[in-house]
Amino acid sequence: MLSAKNILFVPHYEFKNGNINDKLLLVLAVENNTSIVYTLTTSQDTHIPNEYKQIGCVNDGQNFSMYVFEKDKIIGTKPDGKPFAFNKTTYVVFSWDNIYDTSELLVEYPNTYLQATFDDTTFNQFMNCLKASYFLKRKYKRILG
Repeated sequence: MLSAKNILFVPHYEFKNGNINDKLLLVLAVENNTSIVYTLTTSQDTHIPNEYKQIGCVNDGQNFSMYVFEKDKIIGTKPDGKPFAFNKTTYVVFSWDNIYDTSELLVEYPNTYLQATFDDTTFNQFMNCLKASYFLKRKYKRILG
């Protein structure tokens, strides 16, 4: 389950601010039996400036960096082989403190399950956007290639 390209569903995920809500996590890579997971996915666009609400990669070079997945566009496959698409426009806002080395995820959240696996094209587009972000630490740039 903790393999690159996987989209995990975590019920009752606890955020850094103490809030608890269901969450999708994106598994970016695996190194030394530790998965690199990105946590900040949201369908809420209230904090996203209108000029950045476009589908695909958004990198303004200094203040804002994210990837936007279009509602209902097939981006992968569910475990049962059916196509997977987000049912809402989904924003992945890049921030250096939302990437985790996590080998304890399944221990801490035992009800986590595989929601879907990205198709290669979508995953590569997402990863290229992330790697171009000025928010990504060198440590992760090295791991992510």
